[in-house]
Amino acid sequence: MLKKLLRLVPLVALLGFSAAAGVRDGRPPGPPAPPELQEPPARPRPGDASLLAGSWELEFRGNAGLPFGSFLPRFGPLATARVTLAVAPERDSAGRLVPSPGELAGTFAFAGDPQPWLGARPAGDWAGALLEADGRVRLQLNPFPCSDCGNLMLDGRLRGGRVAGRWTQEFASDGPGGAFTLRRIGR
Repeated sequence: MLKKLLRLVPLVALLGFSAAAGVRDGRPPGPPAPPELQEPPARPRPGDASLLAGSWELEFRGNAGLPFGSFLPRFGPLATARVTLAVAPERDSAGRLVPSPGELAGTFAFAGDPQPWLGARPAGDWAGALLEADGRVRLQLNPFPCSDCGNLMLDGRLRGGRVAGRWTQEFASDGPGGAFTLRRIGR
């Protein structure tokens, strides 16, 4: 009896291997099923853009990775700026200007000379912001008229009349960054 079982083991293993490889009844396996398509990530729900409209004081902290970071003071703000935002309109299909949900646009101006930490003199002053329904704020300051050339990207949370989070300077690779605080000046 044991000898019969031992003779069956290789046969069972062979059948199991063939079934695992997809060979059934002597037919080769069919083409593999196409991969399941992933749903694109949903755009976050916009928040009430009017909560960010107005004038703000922006304070940058940190100098990690800045070109002249070792010469800059370690304590106190790296730089400050004034940011003014308004609900950003866009044109609908009839050509009328309508508010774009959650989006704002405006201008900014640095207090003092930002060249030592930006690496160049600013050539622009455009600011754009997006407020999501969960209070997340994305702010972009474009002191330069190109992408990947040193514009500032800020990502934070709105809490009352204040936004706090992290900033990075946009380059083709990782740029400098730190913390920021945005405080409402007045309504």
